[in-house]
Amino acid sequence: MDEITNAELARRLDSMRRDVHDDLTAIHRRLDSYVLREVYQAEQKGQETRMLVMERELAGLRTAIDAAEEKRAADRKSDDEKRTTERKAADDKRTADRRFMVAMVGLPVLALIVQILLAFRSPT
Repeated sequence: MDEITNAELARRLDSMRRDVHDDLTAIHRRLDSYVLREVYQAEQKGQETRMLVMERELAGLRTAIDAAEEKRAADRKSDDEKRTTERKAADDKRTADRRFMVAMVGLPVLALIVQILLAFRSPT
């Protein structure tokens, strides 16, 4: 049987101590990379709060967009009605102008033609 000397025993214990130290250092580094449950839960709660705030803001923006679209549609309808009214007024004015032209120019010319025809037909 081989007897281990005290020096060899000390070297082996020192080697084991270094191995254990290296292993514990590796475990410690690995544990440092993990997030604590409390920290994770706090971050989750913070994200949920931010999401709720963003959802409320989005709902407000949607409401504002809907209101703007309704206003634009109402303005467009109003503009269409205004254009229709203006077009009808312009058509009525053109009709009145045509009647005026017929009354002021056409009827006197017609009366003159009738008088000339009557003058040529009369046996005087």
